Amino acid sequence: MKFKLDTDRSEVQFVVGHLAASTVKGKFTKYSSTLETAADGLSDAVFSVWIDTGSINTNSAQRDKHLRSADFFNCTKYPQMTFEGVYIPAGNTTTRAQVGGALTIKNITRNTVLTVESEMQVTDNQNMPMYVMNLTGNVNRKDFGLRWNAISELGGLVISDRITINIHAEYVVANEHATDTEDIVDE
Repeated sequence: MKFKLDTDRSEVQFVVGHLAASTVKGKFTKYSSTLETAADGLSDAVFSVWIDTGSINTNSAQRDKHLRSADFFNCTKYPQMTFEGVYIPAGNTTTRAQVGGALTIKNITRNTVLTVESEMQVTDNQNMPMYVMNLTGNVNRKDFGLRWNAISELGGLVISDRITINIHAEYVVANEHATDTEDIVDE
């Protein structure tokens, strides 16, 4: 069965360390995702995610413009990042389920694992199945060619290398006639 992201109830956010003492939070406002599963449940689920890099929003126009530039995402040349992954069930009661796969940013692909912090299968108001998930993970931005940094007046780096990804995803049964680009959210 194929599911699509309910864009009214989902979010793609990130957190990055700033000046070694604070953080900058941001989000992407244009994205799409599908989930396909043959079995009842997530045991064989395959995820596909597309994110418009130019939709980055940190509530600072100047910072967002810099993040869209060649110093970071180079959105003109690389307008999209993708993730293709599979669901990995929890091995026992002390582990959590994960989604492991390939994250591609600026045409650089790295294996990435997101931990499933919570998940549930429910039914919508038309008695159709849907999945609600919260995922989190960490990546090193330099692994994807996002290398720009500066030294602060106190001698420390302005931006940490580690980026925390937080995703709240609600998947509903997909319309078989819709295309992936029709489902891209635009907040």
